[in-house]
Amino acid sequence: MSEDIGEWIDSLPLSRKRKNLARDFADGCMMAEVIHVFYPKLVDLHNYEQGLRVDTKIYNWNTLHQRVFKKLGIPIDHQTITAIANAKPGVIEKFLEQVKIAMTTKKPPRTANSPRAEAKSAPAPPKDLPMTEKDREILIEKIKEADQQQQLIRALEMKSQKLMELMQIKDVKIVRLMARKERQYK
Repeated sequence: MSEDIGEWIDSLPLSRKRKNLARDFADGCMMAEVIHVFYPKLVDLHNYEQGLRVDTKIYNWNTLHQRVFKKLGIPIDHQTITAIANAKPGVIEKFLEQVKIAMTTKKPPRTANSPRAEAKSAPAPPKDLPMTEKDREILIEKIKEADQQQQLIRALEMKSQKLMELMQIKDVKIVRLMARKERQYK
């Protein structure tokens, strides 16, 4: 089980390589990155602070629990959070197995601004209005144009979101490299 989880973690685009799962995931930052890979809108990476103190680690894990795991239906109790924050061997592997299953099998949680929610809230055009043939053709053409514009908007929003994700990943890498550089010169 541990090797399978390790390979899965290595396959994800995370800011640092896996060394020791228990220590790597103790502060919750790498877990936030894992979730961010699958659900970028659900996790703001800047909310999670790398820390050596156990209370900082527990705070990060509680934040993940409240903002992310509940929405994804991934159960985690306070005892497990404390064990993970203290880097107790074997605990994170069991939890990562649950996360892997959830990430690879579940559908994303619905948000208020998802395309389906927008489509349901959009008013439907009246069906039985008296129209001339020319008006009907114009209406059909305008509906087609609106659909094309909506598709273009969605495509641009997706590109924008991907670029924002890449910027966040790069920002995390820059911060970590700067911290590493500072440690080297001390």
